[in-house]
Amino acid sequence: MSEEPTKVRWVLLPIMVALLVRLAIVWAQPDMDLHGDEKDFVKGAQQLVAGEEVTFFPFRPPLYIGFCGAVLAVTGPEQIDSLRVAQILLEALTILGIVLLGRATVGARAGLIAAWLYALYPDAVAYSHYLWSETLGSTILVWALLSLVTLRRRGTLNMALVNGLLWGALALIKPHNIYVLPLLLAYLIWEHGPEARARMVRACVATFVVAIVTVLPWSVSVSQDEGEPIFICTTGKLNLKTGVNLLPPPQTDFATAWHSTQGQRSNPDNQRDVGVASFILSNPGLFIERAILKMSYLWSPNSFVLRNIYDGGKRGKQPKYGRPKNMVPALRWAVVYGTLLSTMWLTIGLILGGFSSRCRTLAGLTAVYCFGYMAMITLTPALSRYRLPMMLFAVLHTGALLAGDGWRTRLSRPASTLGAKLAGKLGAGLCLGALAILWVIRLPDIIGAIW
Repeated sequence: MSEEPTKVRWVLLPIMVALLVRLAIVWAQPDMDLHGDEKDFVKGAQQLVAGEEVTFFPFRPPLYIGFCGAVLAVTGPEQIDSLRVAQILLEALTILGIVLLGRATVGARAGLIAAWLYALYPDAVAYSHYLWSETLGSTILVWALLSLVTLRRRGTLNMALVNGLLWGALALIKPHNIYVLPLLLAYLIWEHGPEARARMVRACVATFVVAIVTVLPWSVSVSQDEGEPIFICTTGKLNLKTGVNLLPPPQTDFATAWHSTQGQRSNPDNQRDVGVASFILSNPGLFIERAILKMSYLWSPNSFVLRNIYDGGKRGKQPKYGRPKNMVPALRWAVVYGTLLSTMWLTIGLILGGFSSRCRTLAGLTAVYCFGYMAMITLTPALSRYRLPMMLFAVLHTGALLAGDGWRTRLSRPASTLGAKLAGKLGAGLCLGALAILWVIRLPDIIGAIW
C-alpha cells in the first residue's frame, strides 16, 4: 500500500468522526431554541433572503448574516437546522486547516493529534450548533493563520493577496482581527533576518493593504447609509464607549451572576457613556480590578456549554439558557466534566507548548494573537465564548507536545541559550501558578452553579 492514501485516510478519520458527532446532536436535539444574538443573526438572514432591509446592519458585521442568508436561500427561510448542518460542514474545513497548519509548523503527527483534539473538544462540538459567528470565524482564522505561515516562507505578492483577502473576510465576521493583523505582520517582519526583511516588509504591507481594501466597500456603504463614519460595524465603537463601564466586568459569566448584587453591578456615579479613556483616567483602581476579573473569567474553565446545561432558577437569580432537552444525568455529568477537564488540559497545553515550542513562528504568532486579544478584551465585553479563537492555538501546541519525538519543526527554532530556556520555564511557571490559583477559586462557583 502506498504511503499517500494512508496519509489521506488518517486525515479523513478525525474529520468524519467530528461530522458524525456533530450531526448526531442535531438529530437528537432538533429545532433547538434560539437565544440572544442567535435571534439577530437568523432574523437578519431571513430579511436578507426576503429582500428586506436588514435591521441589524450596521450594528453587526455582515459576513455571518450573509452566510446564513445564503444557506436559507437554498434550504428555505424557516429551515433553521440547515444552518447548523452548514456550520457542521464548515468544521471539516477547520480540521483540515489544523492538519495543514500543524504540518507546516511542527510536523504532520502533531497536526493530526491537534485535529483529533479539536474534533472531540466539547466547546468546539457545541459551538457548531450555536448560530453565532464563532464557527465560521474559526474556519477562516485557521486558514488565515496558515496563509501567514506560507507568507513567512515565500513572501510573494500573490501570497500577500490571498493573505489580505482571508484576513479581510475574517474582519467582516470578527472585526477585532483587523486590529490584530498589523501586530502579527510586524512579528513576521521582526523574525526575518536583515537580508530577507525588505522582501517580507513588502509582502506584509501588501497583505494589510488588501485586507483594508476588502473591508472598505462595506464600511463606505454603511457610513453613507448612516451619515457618519463607521468601520465595518458599530459594535466596536459601542464597546469602546461603554465596554468597561457596565457590569464588573460586562456580561459577567453565569456562575457568579446570581450572587452579584445590584450595588456591585452599578458604576460609580452611573458613568455609562464617558468612554474607555475617560473611565480609566477617572477610575484607575476600578479599571484594574475589572481587568483582573475579566482575565479570571476568560481563563476559567467555564463556557457556554456549561451555561446551556445549567439548570437556572435554583436561587431565583439566573434564567435558564437553552438547556438541552431530555439529557439524562449520566450524559450531563459526562459533558460537564468533559468540558471542564478538556478546557483545563488544553489551556495547560497552550502555556507549556507556547513557552517551549521549537517552532519560533508558531510560538510568536500565538503570543502576539493571544496577548493582543486579551488586551482588547480588557477594554471591551468579555464572554467565555470569546476564548474559542485562542483554543485553536491550544490544540496545535497540545498536539505538538503529545507528538513527542514526532515534533520536527518545519520553521525556525528559537535561540537555545540558557537565558532563553530559563525565561521560557519562568514564564510557563508563572502562568501555570496563576491558573492553579484561579481554578481553585473559580471551580467551586462553576460546579455549584451547574448542579
